[in-house]
Amino acid sequence: MTDNILHLLREAQALFQRGELQSAVPLLRRIPREDPKAVQALLLLGACHGRLRDPGQAARCFREVLELDPKSPSGHFNLAIALGELNDLDGATAECRRALALRPNYFAAHHALGSFCVQLGEIEQAIASFMTAISIDPNAKITYLELGSALSCLHRLDESLACCDAAIAIDPSFIEAHEDRGSILRAMGRFQESLESYTKALSINPTSARSLFHLGKFELAIHSARNEIASAVHMVRFDSRLRSLYQVLLESLIALKRPGEAVSVLEEATSDRADEAHLHLLLGRAYLEVGDTARASESFSEAHRLNPNDKLTKCYLAQLGEGESSDDDVRNYVKELFDHYAERFDEDLLENLGCRIPWLINDAFRRHANVGDSPLTILDLGCGTGLCGPLFADIKERLVGIDLSPEMVKKAERLGVYDELIIGDIVEEMAGLQPLFHLVIAADTVVYIRDLAPVYSAANRILRPNGLLIFSIESSEGSDVSVRASMRVAHSEEYVRSLAAEESLEELDIADAVLRYDGGQAIRGKIVVLRKPPGETERAKQ
Repeated sequence: MTDNILHLLREAQALFQRGELQSAVPLLRRIPREDPKAVQALLLLGACHGRLRDPGQAARCFREVLELDPKSPSGHFNLAIALGELNDLDGATAECRRALALRPNYFAAHHALGSFCVQLGEIEQAIASFMTAISIDPNAKITYLELGSALSCLHRLDESLACCDAAIAIDPSFIEAHEDRGSILRAMGRFQESLESYTKALSINPTSARSLFHLGKFELAIHSARNEIASAVHMVRFDSRLRSLYQVLLESLIALKRPGEAVSVLEEATSDRADEAHLHLLLGRAYLEVGDTARASESFSEAHRLNPNDKLTKCYLAQLGEGESSDDDVRNYVKELFDHYAERFDEDLLENLGCRIPWLINDAFRRHANVGDSPLTILDLGCGTGLCGPLFADIKERLVGIDLSPEMVKKAERLGVYDELIIGDIVEEMAGLQPLFHLVIAADTVVYIRDLAPVYSAANRILRPNGLLIFSIESSEGSDVSVRASMRVAHSEEYVRSLAAEESLEELDIADAVLRYDGGQAIRGKIVVLRKPPGETERAKQ
C-alpha cells in the first residue's frame, strides 16, 4: 500500500469520526479495489452510506467486501444491517448467521440476529440470540432491554421485568429501562410501582415525553384496566388539574380502536361544560375518527365560536372546507408545527414511528425508471430535513427541494446533497420552475393537502416527457378524501387515479404499503407512480 493510499484512508477515517460523511465518501472511492486496504476502505464507505440513510449503496459496498474477502465476518454483519434497513429480513438473518459461523463470539451479530427475529415474529429464536449476546457481554444494557421486550411478547412479564432491573443495575441512569419497567409493571397491574418507575425516569430527564405522557394518563390506565372509563372522566370533571386527561382519553381510545366510546364520553362532557371550547375541539376530532364529518364540522364551528383565535380549530375547519378558514391557516399551522419539530423530526419519524416512506419511494423509482448513464434533474416536494435526498444522490444531476418550514430546510442544507432548497408552498413554488425535471417525488407530503388537483397540475407542467411523479398517500376507504383526527388527510385510490386521468398521466403503479406506525398500529397507504406521456420526439425513438 502506498503512502498516498494510507493517507487517504486515515483522512477518511478522521472525517467519518467527525461526522463529515459527504467529504469522506469521495476519498474512499479513490482507493483502488486491488489495493490491500480496499476491504477496509469499502467497509468504511458502506458505513458512510449507512449513516447517510442509503442502505442500498451500503449493501453494494459490503457485497464488494465479500467478493474480495468471502470470509469477512464484518462484511457479512454489515451487509445484514443494510439488508435490515431495506426490509429484507430473511437476507439479514442469513448474513448474521454467516458472520456467526465465521466468528461465533460476535456479540453485535447475536444482538442484531435477535432484533431481526423479533421483526420476523420468531420470538423464541430472538430470545436465544439475545441471551447468547448477554453471555458474551454481561454488561450489555441495551441487549437486556431488547430481551425484556421479546419476553413481553410471550407475556413472560416477570422475566421481562428482571431484564429491566438488570439493565438498571448496570446503569442506574438508563432512562429507557425505567420507562420500560413502568410499562411492564402497569401491564402486571402493579400501578403504584409503575408510577414510581415513570417518576424515577423523569428525575433523570424531566423533559422525557414518554414518561410525561404515561404519568399524564396513569389514572386513566388504572380505570381502563377495570373497564371504568367513566370513573376517569368523573375525576376530570372535579379536578381541573386532570383536564388534560380528556385529550389522553381520546388518544387512548383511538389507539385502542374504540373511537365510538370517545364520542360518547366527549358528548357527555360538552353537554355538561358547553362553554369549554377545547372539549368541542376534541369532540370534533372524535367524530372524524368515526367518519361523521358533518358532526365534526358542527363541533369545530362551536369551538371556533367560543374561541375564535384558536389556530388548531381554524385548521380543522379549513381541512373540512368550512367557514372562513382557508388553506393559508393550514399552511401556517404546518409551518409552525415543523419549525418546532425540526430538531427531533428524524429521530421521531424513523425510530418512534418506523417511517419507511423515503425508501419505499426510492424502491418504486428503481423499479419503474429506465436509469441510464445520464444523471437526472429531481424535485423533492416537502423535502423536510432531507430524508429522501441521499437516496437519490447517486443518480442526480440536480436535486431541488421545497418545504414550508425554514427550520426543516436548514437541516436538509447540512446534508450537502441538495443543489437548491426553496422555502415556500409547493404549488406556488413549482409555478416558477422550468419544465426540466425527470422526477418529482413527495414523501409524506400530500397528507396535509385536501385538494391534490393543483399539485398534479403543477407537477405535470414541470415534468419532462416520460418524467415520473411518485408520492405517498394514506388510504381513505369509502370517500375520496377524509380528514383524520390527527388533521392528516387520507385520499382514496379512485381519487388519485381520476386526477391522473384528468392530467393525462399514465398510471404505472398504485401499491399498498405500511407507511409508518402510530400508537403501535400500522398506518397503511399507497405509493403512487405516474408517468408523463412521451412527446413526439420520444415516441419516434420508441
